[in-house]
Formats: sequence, C-alpha cells, structure tokens
Amino acid sequence: PADHTRYASIHSNPPGVPTQHPSVVLNRVGTGRVLYISSDLERYDTAHGTLIALIRMLATPFSFEADAPKVVEVTAFHQADKQRFLLSMVNFQKELPNIPIEGIRLRLRTGGRSIKQVLLLPAGKTLEHRVKEGYVEFTAPKLETFLMFTVHYG
Repeated sequence: PADHTRYASIHSNPPGVPTQHPSVVLNRVGTGRVLYISSDLERYDTAHGTLIALIRMLATPFSFEADAPKVVEVTAFHQADKQRFLLSMVNFQKELPNIPIEGIRLRLRTGGRSIKQVLLLPAGKTLEHRVKEGYVEFTAPKLETFLMFTVHYG
C-alpha cells in the first residue's frame, strides 16, 4: 500500500494521477447506454451531485427514491406473485448506538398499478400514502436500525 505506483487490491488503490485520459466515459451500446467511472466518485461528498446526475442520465425515472441520509441503505423488491413491493431500510452508522432518523420520505414508481395499501412490517400497521405522478409516496416512522414495508396493489 505504501507504493502508489503498484496496484495489488482495492485496499492499495493508488491515488489518482492527472492524465490526458477521461475519468468518466458515457457510450451507447445497442439500445442502451454504459457509464464507466475510473475512480470511486461516490466517496467524495463534493462529487455527490455529479454522481447522481450521471446515474439519472442512465436510470430515469428511478424505480424508487428516498430522501434519507447516506448512512441509510434502502432496497426494493417486486413480488409480482403477491401483488406487492417489499421495501426495507437499514440505518448503518459508523458509531453505535445509531442515532434515530425521522421523516424519511420514500417514493416508489407504481408502473400504473392501483395502490391499495402501504404496511409497516411485521406489525402490519397501515401507513398513510398518496399516489402522485406515477409514484406512491409515504413517510417512514422513526428509523432506529431497520424498517420494512409492503406496498400492495391490485
């Protein structure tokens, strides 16, 4: 790791060296587009807006969005056989205990489906929601460490 001219693993990634070569490349492949970023751009807070803009160029509209801080990981799965989406949120902070986070808004693209209800699991508590511009929107209750929701349609 002390030798910045050699690369052995992700843990000894040498620092960036200015060159005449691009560090971000966007190309068309078939009917799609491919984005290549040669650095770990997501690591730099000052590049957050740039990274999001680049991703939005590829994935608009997003399947889901959350206005959570970066310590929160959000996943979404479509369970078509059960006519629902399953969303989960993990509050993964460096120092424990976690500081609870309140007021996180989630938006899930409905794909034109008629939304019946949003439930907090495992309690099955119904959450208020609204459908707007092709998304179902709701606010998560206080997130300590983990929350899970189902969005039912039919």
